[in-house]
Amino acid sequence: MALLKHYVIHFSQFHPLAFMRIVHFELLCAAVSGELSISLFSMFYRLQSDGDWFTFAKRKDGVSLPCYSFMSTSTYLKEWKNKFIFVLASTIPESPSSRDPKAVIDESVPTLSVTETNLWKRMYEHPTRAFNFPKGILTMGVLCPLYSVRPKAYCEKKETSLWSLLQADCKGGSNVVGGVDNPDMGNVLEGNTPDVTPRIFVFLF
Repeated sequence: MALLKHYVIHFSQFHPLAFMRIVHFELLCAAVSGELSISLFSMFYRLQSDGDWFTFAKRKDGVSLPCYSFMSTSTYLKEWKNKFIFVLASTIPESPSSRDPKAVIDESVPTLSVTETNLWKRMYEHPTRAFNFPKGILTMGVLCPLYSVRPKAYCEKKETSLWSLLQADCKGGSNVVGGVDNPDMGNVLEGNTPDVTPRIFVFLF
């Protein structure tokens, strides 16, 4: 919502890859226990028009290196513009009106605070993967409100962090929602029952 307000752009005008970059940035901030900020995001990305759509393009290397080491750009069908999704209006109640694609875009480099500068350096010095994040990773980053508590992740039965998952230390792993009493069983929960605290378990196959 802060990005929508800052760039005065409507939710429906974003290219799918713009959403991927936003979600990756939010997960990265959660992984390093950093606060989300427009300035920090704008240090890595600049708004760019793509016909009638908008996306976030990476800054030139002279300004900032990317915060991702890999970003899948082939996972979206070319016919994505012909498809529709329905979004509850209540989820974006403050979305501004549509932005004119011909309007001038401010590409100025933001000024960062000391804390933001430290986070910025850590992010580009240790870039992480950006991909179609599974539900388990989104839940760990508090971007998927399915569970009342932040889940834990396990890789080869050893607890791992969101930071490690984004760095693909568990590449090839699979997310399994299981009971906390016996993670080895990987029992799939049908829902968030009040008697069971769910966790996300990640195993290599």
